[in-house]
Amino acid sequence: MAAIYRPLASNVPVSSGFGPRGGQQHNGIDFACPVGTPIYAVADGVVVEGAEREQGSVSGFGSWIWIDCQSSARVDAVYGHVRHPGIRVRRGDRVVAGQLIGESGNEGQTTGPHLHFEVWGPPGRRGGRALDPAPWLLGALDPTEQEPEPGEGLTAESLSEAMGGSLSLARYRELLPGMANAMREAKIDTVLRAAHWHAQLGHESVGLRHMSEIWGPTPSQRGYEGRADLGNNRPGDGYRFRGSGPIQLTGRANFTRFSRWCFDQGYTKKANEIVDDPDRVRDDPKFGFLAASWYWTVARPQLNSLADADDLNGVTRAINGGLNGINDRRARLARCRRLGTRLLPGEEDELTPEERRLLREVHTQLLGPNSRGWPQLGQNPQGQNLTVVDAIAALRNDVNALNARIDELEKLEKQQRKA
Repeated sequence: MAAIYRPLASNVPVSSGFGPRGGQQHNGIDFACPVGTPIYAVADGVVVEGAEREQGSVSGFGSWIWIDCQSSARVDAVYGHVRHPGIRVRRGDRVVAGQLIGESGNEGQTTGPHLHFEVWGPPGRRGGRALDPAPWLLGALDPTEQEPEPGEGLTAESLSEAMGGSLSLARYRELLPGMANAMREAKIDTVLRAAHWHAQLGHESVGLRHMSEIWGPTPSQRGYEGRADLGNNRPGDGYRFRGSGPIQLTGRANFTRFSRWCFDQGYTKKANEIVDDPDRVRDDPKFGFLAASWYWTVARPQLNSLADADDLNGVTRAINGGLNGINDRRARLARCRRLGTRLLPGEEDELTPEERRLLREVHTQLLGPNSRGWPQLGQNPQGQNLTVVDAIAALRNDVNALNARIDELEKLEKQQRKA
């Protein structure tokens, strides 16, 4: 009963069908759409190839996304001519049906922007047979009309979208608890604050890829040594207190203040615990993200007010000292704004990401995709699909009616015997 989604919104038209075309077999269908149109996973699966494949290296397609959905839908799904910089998944990532995975493009051998979409039967694209996607997609759900998942706010999937998919989904799951906790500490509790927070941290760390400053050392980095404004007053402080965490906390002075703050907030047992072991900010996501909380609320307490005013330049100057990378920060901010409440941390709970995923799966299996029931179970008098609960209730009613009829027949048989 796995849900199937369309690869694009339902209002995107098919421009070319499956079958012979120009003397060759066209193994998929084409959707006419502008470059940058969001594309989605049609079913649960595992990415075979994605962003890790070199741009332009896929024959004919330029770039593609290939997903093994055999376990959920008995097909492999292939998306061709996609925009390589927009690909949000990599080899080995697990995706769920309806998840945003990339953007359409105009790469490879094309006559114009479009998405080429294929489905391959068992065992998959290698060894299987290309199927016509059109009948396979009949009844598929529109991925742009998904209802918010119950209790969902920030998830590994939405974090990945906010950060541009720079890391595997598994890594974003590892980073999620630390990120959510840090956002609560920094009072990131509105859509605007969340958008600016994620945009700035995403730029500073390249999508959370770098929790430690890339060290050359460059001439500028050599200059860290002995810098009074950074509090680097001991030999080796420049490297020891190099940029750390997603906001690049730098210098002995900042590490000392952050260390004391962690103690005051109850995160450490000693006031000097972090300054004595600065690698914790680089290696432990909990403290890496907390460094961003401290910087956002203590070192630069104006940041939430600037975010409330939607002042990108002001936020950037407070963090960077100038407007370095402003175009990337602006693009990230626009993307994060579109994600809205999906970037807000939920209430703190003791469930792990895997436990939450299982709860969502149970919810879907009981009530159907988007709580709309399962067509396989039939419909009620109003024409609505039955959920598993509805179907069990209907079955119980049928059994009760059958038992009542059996009782009537037994009584009638006894009466006839007496007569």
